[in-house]
Amino acid sequence: MSCFDTLDSLPEFADAVFVLNQEAEFGILKKIFDRHCIRRAVIVTSHAPFPDEQKALQQTLDPVLLHWIPMSWLLTDRMMEDCDNIAVDELTTANRRLNTSSFLKRSRFLRNQLACIRIRERLRWRHCFASNGLGVVLSAWKGALALSPATAYYRNTIGSMMPRLMKQIQGIRKKDSIEVVSNEEEAFAFIGGPVNRLRFRAGTQTHKIEASTFHFKTTYNQKLVVSLFRIASRKFSFLPINIATTVHNFSPWMLDSFPGIMVFVDGFHPPNYPVSYGAAYRGARIVSREDSDRLWFKKCGCTVIQAPSIIEPDAPYRYAYAQKRKGMQNVCLMLNHAGDWSALIDRSDTDLAVMTFAEGASRLPSLKFRIRPHPTMANPAHEGIRSLQRLKHWAQKVRCSNLSFSQETLANDLAWADCCVSEYSAILVDCFNSGKNCIALNPTNRRSFLDHLRPIGLPIAHNSEDLVFSLKAIASKSETLLPIF
Repeated sequence: MSCFDTLDSLPEFADAVFVLNQEAEFGILKKIFDRHCIRRAVIVTSHAPFPDEQKALQQTLDPVLLHWIPMSWLLTDRMMEDCDNIAVDELTTANRRLNTSSFLKRSRFLRNQLACIRIRERLRWRHCFASNGLGVVLSAWKGALALSPATAYYRNTIGSMMPRLMKQIQGIRKKDSIEVVSNEEEAFAFIGGPVNRLRFRAGTQTHKIEASTFHFKTTYNQKLVVSLFRIASRKFSFLPINIATTVHNFSPWMLDSFPGIMVFVDGFHPPNYPVSYGAAYRGARIVSREDSDRLWFKKCGCTVIQAPSIIEPDAPYRYAYAQKRKGMQNVCLMLNHAGDWSALIDRSDTDLAVMTFAEGASRLPSLKFRIRPHPTMANPAHEGIRSLQRLKHWAQKVRCSNLSFSQETLANDLAWADCCVSEYSAILVDCFNSGKNCIALNPTNRRSFLDHLRPIGLPIAHNSEDLVFSLKAIASKSETLLPIF
């Protein structure tokens, strides 16, 4: 976006560098600027500040000269992938699975450390201050001081945890369960959590086997789950039964207790995704209906098997059905997560996508644009508890009459949209596969995780000009016969 600096455009000297996440408080920054008589500063952010946020901070600190740069703009695509590869190499051996938590911490540290090295090659400064959390690692910025003893990030995180903790204490009695999915040929006992993300073939049946226990909801009764699986095996003794879980519900203890466990893919892993946390699944048998997932897990050193009969078979991608379409009127941005599970994912991605989408809306007033946030983005462990509020606030400030913020269910948004836009979400891939108009929006300086769909017709937009061009091209063909790829 033109409102940010690049590494080459930064000055040779600044009084201070501030490394901020989206929870940084302007009041604290004002005190630091006044105390140290700062007149020129470079602000490195793990997010991408919206124009109104930039303006508000500039007015608060006037007449200080500020330079803004998202952290990801300090690094190349290859540098970010190397952070993941180094972390995996350090933490795994041929006979050792990757610990996901350790990987995330190490990869995040290496990314911040490399960003610090890169900016020090271009810029000299007297002071450095940094946030901690939400994409920023204070210890990786050499000589940096914390913005405050108790940052807004930690206060908000603790505050958001208290209601959940009270609910857990009030409901000590809970029910552990497993779900058995079966057809006439075989059965699968799923442990660890729900299987609603999986797509089962018509005719399969789901049965729940549960038992009441007395323990905190934060704990997981492994022995009871083993017992429940034995009950399921007896109940379905007339069918071959397999123990299974999903990618989102997998824990290392499951592989220790059930060496033959099947891990069903209930997310989206493109083939050009880096070899990162996928190494945590080594030893398990990965089940996926998608070629892209299978390729990525193989690259991570996992054993991949074909999907069993309960899973809906894979269908070839096709960009459009050979039929006339209704006129294109409604465009929906489906936001995906921007977290820390790979150095190639940046917390600025969501902000850049939203700003690019809004700019497209302003240039195409005849179309209706809707922003759909990820349903769990406000989780402290995902994008911060204020992320959704911040996004809504900015969408209101834009004052674009044809741009709205979704309050609908996913099903309603999909029914409303004539065209879906996203960076790389599984929803976009499903829509593309079903024949709905789709555009991959990637305004970052990194690879698109949907490049494998470009040769079969998926447009990839890198800026608002690309987005407008693609939407106009789709609209111009909306009443014509489109080929199947």
